[in-house]
Amino acid sequence: MKSYASLLYTPALLLASVARPGRVRADILVLDLEDSIHPARKAEARALLAQKDLDLTGAGLPALGLRVTTIATPDGLADLQALIEMDATIGGVPVDVVFIPKISGPGDVAIYRSLLSHTTNPPQICSFIETVDAVDNAVGIAAVSDGLC
Repeated sequence: MKSYASLLYTPALLLASVARPGRVRADILVLDLEDSIHPARKAEARALLAQKDLDLTGAGLPALGLRVTTIATPDGLADLQALIEMDATIGGVPVDVVFIPKISGPGDVAIYRSLLSHTTNPPQICSFIETVDAVDNAVGIAAVSDGLC
């Protein structure tokens, strides 16, 4: 996976505030569907990213990432389904990296990779090591991930 020195995270609902030419001065813009979005607004955030008239091609984004909710929840399943339906593109820009929270082991990464393989250009997977299980299984997770946080 390419190394990104600076990552700019923004709630997906605030996409319009950063997706303008010259606005992102980081190596990758990461749109967050997980912790920065209130559960009552997650469907709204997904719908915003899936808008047919959304055009990010002129925003000059260096790279685009998407942090999804864990697929152990209905919102996480909906995040992945939306990403697959969008063919891993947002506003005409390919998603370079999907950031996966609350990974427990390498099998979790395999599930995401399998689901994302249904897109034209599957994004890379960056797994978050943030649980006790993930720490215990970090070597295995690292072996099947493209990157770690």
